[in-house]
Amino acid sequence: MTWQATTRTPATWATDPGITGQQQFALAGLVVPDDVTTANSLASTAAASAANRANITAARQSMATAIITPWATGTPERGRSVAFSLTPDTVQTKLADQSAGFDAMLAFVLPADTAAQLAQKLATLNTALPSPKLSAAWRTATAYASHETEKYYLANEPEPLTTTHTGGQREHDTADTIISLSEAVASDTNPADRLAAFANQRAQRHADQTAAITGYGGAIEWALYLAGDLATQLASITPPDTAAPYSAGFAIYGTADQLAPLKQELGL
Repeated sequence: MTWQATTRTPATWATDPGITGQQQFALAGLVVPDDVTTANSLASTAAASAANRANITAARQSMATAIITPWATGTPERGRSVAFSLTPDTVQTKLADQSAGFDAMLAFVLPADTAAQLAQKLATLNTALPSPKLSAAWRTATAYASHETEKYYLANEPEPLTTTHTGGQREHDTADTIISLSEAVASDTNPADRLAAFANQRAQRHADQTAAITGYGGAIEWALYLAGDLATQLASITPPDTAAPYSAGFAIYGTADQLAPLKQELGL
């Protein structure tokens, strides 16, 4: 066995025009179902969704909110640092005071006898009309309700009555998601077009891969195939161009069966 020049030729099964032709024909013959949704059939739903989105946008406009609480605007009871009094009529007066400069208002009054009762009512209203201010008031009322048993003193600091509030936060998130999904479906590509594009892409990919396979191969200056006692055999083989001063080597190792396909392509 000696080193020899050879040429690698791609396997015939990879370039057989009969096989590749059958595959191309199968792809070209792909039949798109005729009962898929037609293009733009959902366009009307997008228009309806746009109207609903406008409603949500309107609900999320910046508004002013005012919350009146006993600990912020009530009258402290003498001798008890955490006890306050605030009647509904005073609440109404305070709300009226905060309405200056606005054209409309939604007002809610929560009559309660104790901090615990007020906390419960605040929680109920916050469930129906989620608001950061209601949540904060509920937490404070809950703390005041347990003050006598826990002796947890709260900082009695005044808080602003009127702050900026964006309406419809959490309660509109689900509706917003549904509208977004509706718009996505309405603007989606016609399924028939998507299937046809998929078939074309498959056919093009097949052609590209076939071209890549046929591009393999070419002349190899020195090649050698050995099987059996490799070291002994190599010791008896004279290498080519023994005087070349800057050489390199490469080898692929395996069983005869593993190397058989490549050996065949190399013609060794």
